[in-house]
Amino acid sequence: MILLLRISLLACVVNSLRPPCSHRLALTRVASSSTDIVAKAMGPNADRAIQLLRGAADDREPREAYVFEPDGPVEGVAHFIGGAALGTFPQVAYKALLTRVAQRCGIAVVATPFDLTLDHDAAARTCRTAFRAEAARWRGLPRYGIGHSLGAKLLLLIACDDADAYEKLVLLAPNNSGVADSARLLERLVDAAGGGAGEKRPAEGIDWGGVLGAAFSMAGLEVTPPPAETLERVARLRRPARGVTFVRFEDDDDLDAAATLGPVMAGASIDWLDGGHLAPVFVEAGGLRLGEEKLVDGVADAIARALDSSAVGLLE
Repeated sequence: MILLLRISLLACVVNSLRPPCSHRLALTRVASSSTDIVAKAMGPNADRAIQLLRGAADDREPREAYVFEPDGPVEGVAHFIGGAALGTFPQVAYKALLTRVAQRCGIAVVATPFDLTLDHDAAARTCRTAFRAEAARWRGLPRYGIGHSLGAKLLLLIACDDADAYEKLVLLAPNNSGVADSARLLERLVDAAGGGAGEKRPAEGIDWGGVLGAAFSMAGLEVTPPPAETLERVARLRRPARGVTFVRFEDDDDLDAAATLGPVMAGASIDWLDGGHLAPVFVEAGGLRLGEEKLVDGVADAIARALDSSAVGLLE
């Protein structure tokens, strides 16, 4: 009975993730963040994990973009988009990674946050607008795209609308997903945060991705575009950038969709690293410890290799 009530509540939550048409371009400025709403519906530990990420931010007012610059000259500009929930706070969840990438590659990294939403096309447009506004400071320099999980899908949607958007794309454990996978990622965030996110979940053993997927079906909604359509768009484009590198992780990662995305792209390459789906993330602030610095170092090195060369190992 409790589970049925939770599914009914999540059905209402899923419905709330679709913004009114007149506000589709303001996804990151929603007063009551849909990321927060989903976290609350999943329980106190998920909610606390998100609040710890929010509390670890230096700024209290969310921005359209966060910029990480190298100490020396800027030789290029990268657009970074993070995963579901984590991508709402890139200045916290990905600070360790993006600081390293900026220094090692000599590029400015522009991270554009987004809230959980069913409309991935609208989220991609919002991120693209924010990136273009910030990247205008460095006109004429090469532009790259770096995305983790759902953020990789958003970058591909941007590239499908504008094939010249990025010279190279680095897709970290790309996820071509719906809300169910977003819930699974949030659940992994809670698990990985350990004691920092509170006690062990009281609903141990519940597949939150499946529960949210059931709520999703009850509400009669689907993400836009759904996974099959995303694959069709990428297949039509074939080459979303001059160079595409997939960074995948050795640990079992059922959120990684590179196996289906890669074959529809021409000339994509692959780099395998240690770690799991959250390897690009490291946070140690505000009572929250998440991830491992050595894994982030490996991811930063892989990004530097991808931006410096055309291939690591062809994807079959």
